[in-house]
Amino acid sequence: MNVETNVKAVNNVNNANSERLLNTLRLLYVEDDHEALEELAHFLKKRVASLAVASNGLEALDHCKHQTFDAILCDLWMPKMDGFTFIQTLRESGIQTPVIITSAFSDLDTILKAIDLGIVKYCVKPIEADELLDSLTRIALDKLTASGEVALTGGRLMDRQQRLEAEKALKSGFAHLLKSLTGKGPREVHVSLGTGDVEIWATDVQSPIETSLRGLAEHAGMVPYLRKSLYTGYKQRFEALLKDHLDADGSLTDIRIMADENTDWLVFKLQK
Repeated sequence: MNVETNVKAVNNVNNANSERLLNTLRLLYVEDDHEALEELAHFLKKRVASLAVASNGLEALDHCKHQTFDAILCDLWMPKMDGFTFIQTLRESGIQTPVIITSAFSDLDTILKAIDLGIVKYCVKPIEADELLDSLTRIALDKLTASGEVALTGGRLMDRQQRLEAEKALKSGFAHLLKSLTGKGPREVHVSLGTGDVEIWATDVQSPIETSLRGLAEHAGMVPYLRKSLYTGYKQRFEALLKDHLDADGSLTDIRIMADENTDWLVFKLQK
């Protein structure tokens, strides 16, 4: 196996984040070829939180009875119990741990049979290290984001506390900027940090004159126009909030003014 030590980025996940994610994984590696097992195990144990190994499906099942794994890397053709039977037995027992298959066989029937068992990746031997680490990083990211332990925003990986602090800082920065531009700060600001975007809702944002205009039927349409003009005119200053508080570059892509609800909604697209 030609092992490459560089970690390929996973979408918005940079190298440092990939290493951090991999360091949370509890991995089971199942392979009957002793030389291949030793070589890949040596490579993986430096990168994952813990690594258990087995030479066949029966040994792997015994591991799964006594330990919980975040991912399983499994060969298909092994003595005593092959990979297909091992995975099927796992699924029948209710264990849904993500499985990556490794095999020298790349025929369609074998691949489709493996897919039917709910695998997440089929790696044809010889294994490419960057492809394998890419798949393991995705599994780790899915696990941690599903549990709420981490969030990925614009390439920045944040734990729960860091996310709360970033949201708080962005709320404060947005409220301060809006007040400095209009003389009226919002009553409430809500921030939603996504993988590729940031949404901001601000309520009770209208100045006294805007509230008065909204009460005049012939001028009510001016309020959405004025507020949208505010955000487009000072677009760069609002985008700078992302850099200041998230260390991320982004563009203001959507502005919705809900004048009757006295609410503004902004969407920023984060750069990869």
